[in-house]
Amino acid sequence: IQVDAVILLHSEHDPIVVPLSSSDETPSINEEAKRLAETWLSIIGTEGGTQLSRLRAMQGIVTDLWDLFAGPVVEELLRRGVERGSHIWWCPTGDLWALPLHAARPLRGKGVMDYFVSSYTPSIAALLSSRRNVDLDPPRVLAVGIRDSYPPLAMVGVELDVIHGLLQPAVEKKYEEPVDDHALIGYLSEHNWFHLACHGCLEDHPFYSHFILSNNTTLSVIDIMKTRLDHAQFAFLSACHSAAGDKKQRPDEVIHLSAAMQFA
Repeated sequence: IQVDAVILLHSEHDPIVVPLSSSDETPSINEEAKRLAETWLSIIGTEGGTQLSRLRAMQGIVTDLWDLFAGPVVEELLRRGVERGSHIWWCPTGDLWALPLHAARPLRGKGVMDYFVSSYTPSIAALLSSRRNVDLDPPRVLAVGIRDSYPPLAMVGVELDVIHGLLQPAVEKKYEEPVDDHALIGYLSEHNWFHLACHGCLEDHPFYSHFILSNNTTLSVIDIMKTRLDHAQFAFLSACHSAAGDKKQRPDEVIHLSAAMQFA
């Protein structure tokens, strides 16, 4: 199976195809991606081993990511004259969704972060859609911290105070009073920037992964996707599992809380 990366540039109408493998390679690049993803998830999902051994394993992964995937893309971008420091969006598929492409770097020399600022998008359509809602007016910011969570999040109040200090008077802070799912959806429709600090929960079925709000209420992926936030621009999700997808059932579909928020 031939595997390629596809680059879309503002300045060109036609996509640029960057070959990443040939059909006769053994092991295949898909098998390599699966191996790297499984190793990466095992490293970040366990506390076993020494810190040094974990760091060495991570170094091996980001090096392989550079050699197999990110390096050819970065080299092609530079060859096409894309300026260093430009903002690029990765749209990984298959097992690559679980891997830190932005951290890829060779064993010696410069890596992705030395050349470009990276973001991720679950799909090209989601990125294009988000570009239609650009608003140059001052943002209306909603900062929500869930106080009555278990186990308690000790620094949520401090976190929201920092946000409030930086962005006042544009920010509305919700911390002292409970915020359940119905209240949160109502607040979201009135603001275009959103900061949420709470617990996040990853479920076996990705549509039911959710944020844990006040009074034991939840806001799930499917709940968010049903909500249309036409004026929304930016969300910062300070919660566990915000970008953790489902690898077992739908490896080629990025379905998680961050993707749902971007979709909405």
